[in-house]
Amino acid sequence: MRAKATLLALLIASPVAGDAAQAPGASPAPAGDPARVLEVLERTKLTRATYSLFGWTSVSEPGEAPRAEWAAEFHSGDLHRVETPGTRVVADCRAGTGFALSVESGEVIEGPGVANAACGINTNRVFHAAEYVGRVQTEFGPADRVRLTDDEMIRDYDVSPDGVLLGSTFRAGDEEETQILLSETVDLLRDAPDPDMFDPESLDRSFVPEAYRQAPSGF
Repeated sequence: MRAKATLLALLIASPVAGDAAQAPGASPAPAGDPARVLEVLERTKLTRATYSLFGWTSVSEPGEAPRAEWAAEFHSGDLHRVETPGTRVVADCRAGTGFALSVESGEVIEGPGVANAACGINTNRVFHAAEYVGRVQTEFGPADRVRLTDDEMIRDYDVSPDGVLLGSTFRAGDEEETQILLSETVDLLRDAPDPDMFDPESLDRSFVPEAYRQAPSGF
């Protein structure tokens, strides 16, 4: 059970773009607008965008040295794949099914919880507050920023008009709101990914090119 919980926790991290600023002239919806938050969340879950996203993620956890690692996401139709050095995931987002492999142990878990975490905004965690922050401008275009708060974390997500996660920051739900995770997108390609990568049988190999495993400046 502990191994399963640890693996699913790893799925929370998603490669995202760097710093984003409020779009000029943007008028955010009322804070906490639940209908707007739900629309953005569902947009990430049901996107049929085609893309390959490569990034680097910085993780800082209490009592541990900060670490940085590459990450990648691929999407085509209803199918999604996530890769980090330690985890590979494939999911059918519309069907709500998924498989996750721990690269280190070789353990594979499956079920709706994998899809809930891998497809768009993670909905395995129960949040008690939701806020539509407003429109922001990222390196990859405009996005809607939403903030979800649960018992442990405050999560900000920047979502493109077609449902791609362009930015996210996780902070601890303490008084200092200590940053836990920040990721930066290295590249976002709109080419169709290799269809073979969405087959669970493909989890034994990586589809991330070597060039995207090299840390960019600043990491």
